[in-house]
Amino acid sequence: MTKKVPARPPIAYQRLPEYILSSCAKLIFFYHQVGLLRNSNNELFEFIQMDSSLFMNKKYIRNPMIAKEIVQFFASIAREPMGRGNCHLIVTDTVIEEVYPAVVEFFSRVEKTGSHTEYYDKMNMRTPCLLLMEFWMQHRECRDYFIKHYKDQENANFLYFLLSDLTFYIQNCFGEISQLNESISQDDTRSKHFNIQKDNESIRRNIKSEFSTVRDYFNLVTANASFAP
Repeated sequence: MTKKVPARPPIAYQRLPEYILSSCAKLIFFYHQVGLLRNSNNELFEFIQMDSSLFMNKKYIRNPMIAKEIVQFFASIAREPMGRGNCHLIVTDTVIEEVYPAVVEFFSRVEKTGSHTEYYDKMNMRTPCLLLMEFWMQHRECRDYFIKHYKDQENANFLYFLLSDLTFYIQNCFGEISQLNESISQDDTRSKHFNIQKDNESIRRNIKSEFSTVRDYFNLVTANASFAP
C-alpha cells in the first residue's frame, strides 16, 4: 500500500535543499540500474512506495527534473521481464489510482518548462512517461482505470499532447528524409564532397532518432486506441 504523506509538506521538508532531493532520486534510479535494489527482500517495493508517495503530490516534488528521475526509475522497472519487481507497478488501489494520474498530469505539465532548452527538456521528460504508460496499458487493471477516467480533463489534455507530439515528430521525419534526398541528388563540386557526406550522416542520425521517438509515441497511441471506448 502506498503510504500517505501529509497534504502539506512539513517545514523540515520544505527547508530541505533541492539538490539533496535531486541526488536521492538519481541515486535510487542508479542503484536500480546496477542491481543494488533487490526485489527478494522488498527493498525495491519500499523505494517504489516512497517515490510514489512523493510523486503523486506536486507540493513535494515541484522541480520537473526531479519528477523525471522518479518516472525514469518506474520506467526502468517496467522494462524488466514480468515478475522482477514490475508487478508492484500495477497495484490497482495505489500505484495505478494515485501514480498513474500524476504521470498523466506531469506529461502535460512539461509542455512549457520556461527554460531556453524547453524543447529538449520536454522530449527527455516525456520519453520515460511513454515507456511507463505503454507498460501500464498492457495490463487490465490500468485499462479498466483508463476507461473509467478517460473523459477526465487531465486525460483529455494528455491525449491532446500525445497526438500533437506524434504529429510533430512524424513531420520532422518527413522533413529530414526530404532534406536527405535533396542533398544526395545535388551535383556539387568535389571540394564540397566531404562536407556533404558529413551533413548526410548527421541527417541520417537525426532520422534514426526521430523514428525511434515516433515508435514510442505510436506504440502508446495504438495501445490506447485498441481498447478505448
